[in-house]
Amino acid sequence: MKGLIQMKRLLSGRKAKFGFEDALLGRLNGPDAGRFLQRRTAKPNYSGLPKWGAAMAVARGENLYLAALLSLSCFLVPTMSAALNQTYYVDKTSGAPSVGTQAAPFHTIEEATDILEQGDTAIVAGGSEAAPTLYAERISFGGNDNSGTGGARITVRAEPRRSVLMYGFETDGTDYLTIQGFQITIPAALLSADPDAKYAVFINSDDVEIRDNYFFDLSGWAIRADHDAPWHTRGLITGNHMFRCGVGLTIYGDDWLVEDNDVERLVRDGVLGIDTDYSRAFGDNITFRGNHFHGTLPAEIGSSHVDGFQSFDNNGWYLRNFTFENNIITDFHQGIILESGYGSGNISDVMIRNNIFDGGNLTGAYGVYAKWGVTNLLIAHNIFANMDIHAVFLRFGAEGTVANNIFYDAGANYHADAASPLMGLNNILNREGHPYYSDPSDIVNVDPLFSNANNWLGADGLPFTADDGYRLWSTSPAIDAGTDVGVTNDIFGHPRPQNGLFDIGPLEFGFAPSTSISRVGAADNAFTFGSGSWTVDFSEDVNNVTSDDFSLTTLGDAAIATGPTVSGAGASYTVDITGVTGSAGTIILHFDVGDVVSLAGGLPAKPARGPWFSNVVPASAAMGWVLVFLGVVLASTGAAVIRKKALKH
Repeated sequence: MKGLIQMKRLLSGRKAKFGFEDALLGRLNGPDAGRFLQRRTAKPNYSGLPKWGAAMAVARGENLYLAALLSLSCFLVPTMSAALNQTYYVDKTSGAPSVGTQAAPFHTIEEATDILEQGDTAIVAGGSEAAPTLYAERISFGGNDNSGTGGARITVRAEPRRSVLMYGFETDGTDYLTIQGFQITIPAALLSADPDAKYAVFINSDDVEIRDNYFFDLSGWAIRADHDAPWHTRGLITGNHMFRCGVGLTIYGDDWLVEDNDVERLVRDGVLGIDTDYSRAFGDNITFRGNHFHGTLPAEIGSSHVDGFQSFDNNGWYLRNFTFENNIITDFHQGIILESGYGSGNISDVMIRNNIFDGGNLTGAYGVYAKWGVTNLLIAHNIFANMDIHAVFLRFGAEGTVANNIFYDAGANYHADAASPLMGLNNILNREGHPYYSDPSDIVNVDPLFSNANNWLGADGLPFTADDGYRLWSTSPAIDAGTDVGVTNDIFGHPRPQNGLFDIGPLEFGFAPSTSISRVGAADNAFTFGSGSWTVDFSEDVNNVTSDDFSLTTLGDAAIATGPTVSGAGASYTVDITGVTGSAGTIILHFDVGDVVSLAGGLPAKPARGPWFSNVVPASAAMGWVLVFLGVVLASTGAAVIRKKALKH
C-alpha cells in the first residue's frame, strides 16, 4: 500500500496519458486502493504503451498489469509534488503542455477534477463576465472517489468570477465540495443526449457549496438535490443568479442554507414542459434567507402554476423546522404553498418572517396557503401586497398564528376555514376583505405609510438597499404597534425591538446608524486658510445625504466664500468649504439627520426635519472647529467633546 500511495503522489500533478487514468489517479487513495485493484473488471486499454509493456501486462493478467504500469509510470509520467492543499490550473487557450501548473495549465476542467482530493483547488481561467470563455464540458465527479473534509474542502472555481461558460456539474458522492463562479447553461443537444442534464447542477453528496454562479436559459432546474434516500446534508446555496430557468432550485435533505440568491423570470419552454416554481425544499432544519424571487411574465410560463416556495408530504417526504426569512418574492400565483395531506405534522414548525410578498405580474392568488396537517406555523412581520384572493389561507385542518403583518391591498387578508385553528395578533389591514377576518388587536382600514408602495426596490432597482420602498414614515401606525412573538431581528438583521416596543412589518423602524464627524488633515483641528474639510462616517450605508443636510455657523472674524459641498456615497462622505478667511474665529458644521435614510431605518415624518447634529472643536490661534449638539456650543480648550443622542430616522 505504501508503494501505491507514493505512486499516486507522483501522478497527482496531472491526468494520466493512458486510458486507465481513473485507476492510476482517481482510485488510488486511502484504504480502498488495494481492493480497487482487485475489483477492476474493465478490459484494460494498452494503447500508448511500448509493445514490451503491453505484452508484459497481458502475460501477467490485469491485476499484475496495473501494478506493472505503476512501476513503469515512474519514468513515463512527469512528476509533481502531491502534498495536500494543491492548486491546479486550467486554461483551454494555453499552448503549453497540459500539466496543471500555472505555467502549463490543464486544457480541460475534467483533467483537474479527475485528480482533486481533500484540500485541493482547481482554478479555471476565463475571459470576462460579459464575454466568458466556453468550456464545452459537463463535469461529473463520479470518476474520482476522493472527497474533501470539513477543514480541507475541494474547490472548483472560475477566475475571474463568472468568466467561464460550461455545461454544469454532477457531484456524484464527492463530499465537502465547493463550485464557485461559473456561468452555466445546457444546450439542447446535451439535454437530448443526457437526461440528467435537466439539472444544471445535480447534488448527491454531503456538505456541498454552490456559490456565486450564473445559470441561464435552462429548460429544467438550475440546482437540484437528489431525492433518493438517503438525502444529503449540510448544503449551502448562496449568491447565485438564476435567469430564465424552468425551476430555480429544489433541495432534499437536512441542515441546508439557501441564502442571497436571485431567481429571475421563470420560463416554461417546449422541451421539458415542467411546472415552473422558484423553489422547493424537503427535509429538516432548512433556512431560506435574503433571497429575491421575481420577474416572471405570464406570456413565458404557459399553463404553469408558479409558486415562490412549495413543499408537500407525498412519497413520505416532509418539511420540519423550516425558516423562511428576509426574502422578497414577487410575480407568483402562490407565494408559499404547504401541503401535509398524508399525516399531521409531516410539515411542522415552520416560521415565515420578515418577508415581502407581492403578487406582481401574476396577481398573486395567495401569499401563504397551508393545507391539511400543517402544524405550528408562524407567519409574522411580513408584508402581503397585491393579492387576488387571500394573503394567508389556512384550510382543511392546518393551524397557525398570523401576527405583526401588514396586509396592503391583499384580497381577503388572512382567513381560515372552520377546520383550521387560526390566531391573529396585531396585524395592519389597510382595507377590509371579503370574507373578512380580523382580531380585535388588528389595526383596520389604515394606510401603513410605506415610503413607496409602488416600488419595493426603490430607484436603484436592487433589493435590500437604502431606498427600498417598504421603509416607513415616522408617523406610520405600524411603529411600536406590534407584539412579541419571538422574532428578534428585522429584515436587515437589526435587533427587535427598538425603544422597547415591536413594530409591525419586516422593518424595525428607528435603528439609527451611529455617526462620526471629524476634521480632515489637521492634528490640531486648525483649518488651513483657504479651505477645509470634514469626513462624515456612518456605521452602515445611508442615502439622501446632500449639501442641504449641512449648514455652517461662523464665529469671530471667520468667513467662508463657498460651501458646504458634499461628496461620497454609502457610509462615508466628505464636506468641503473653500474661501476661508479670518484670524481668530470658529467655524461650526451642523448636520441635520432628519432627511438621511439609513439602510435599515425609516423616513422622517413629512415634512418635519430632525434635530441638529453639529461638529465643533475649540478655537485656537488659527481657525478651529467646535462640536455643537442641538444648538448648544460646548466651550473647551482641550480635545473635541462629543455627545450623541439616539434618533429615529
